[in-house]
Amino acid sequence: SIHTATHRGRLFKGVPISVSYPGCATPDQPDAEKNKSMVRASLGCPPSRKVVLITARFDPYKGHAVLLDSLARLREPDWECWIAGGAMVPSEQKVRDALEAQAGRLGIAGRIRWLGHRSDVLALCAAADVFCQPNVAPEPFGHVFVEAQAMGCPVVTTAMGGALENVETGGVNRLVPRPDAALVAEAMDQVLAEAVKTCPE
Repeated sequence: SIHTATHRGRLFKGVPISVSYPGCATPDQPDAEKNKSMVRASLGCPPSRKVVLITARFDPYKGHAVLLDSLARLREPDWECWIAGGAMVPSEQKVRDALEAQAGRLGIAGRIRWLGHRSDVLALCAAADVFCQPNVAPEPFGHVFVEAQAMGCPVVTTAMGGALENVETGGVNRLVPRPDAALVAEAMDQVLAEAVKTCPE
């Protein structure tokens, strides 16, 4: 990203740097609705329920804690959150343990699905209603934002880092000015409300 290039330029002064964005290969979806229903059914999720997704390693800067606080504020009554990703090292397991405790304190533990490591991130994106990763520090690029958009899943994230370059604005996506739970919840509610309005009868 340009964001990364700017910072690398400070380390390697005088060295030419160019930006080449990574591609995103998406599978053919001849029957997207059927595939969406299959993924949801495999997780025991009703078709009408609103699904919030995050697929990220358990690093505090990814904003999982802000996301949980935001979920507790949602006006949407029928939702669940899929958290994909496994703890790869002890420090990540500590973060996950803290997040589970946080979900319990917020009274939303029963609405959180801890999916662990997944190799079907694109399918999860296609089955979710909103991808929310409210970073508390800049993402170097954020390839998962590209994947979510490519699969038709609106993105809610913080306006910083790579997201400023790869999250399309002016449509269904939302860039919040800072990782504030109230702002993130409001953005998710807007996305979910718009999805209902544009849903075919």
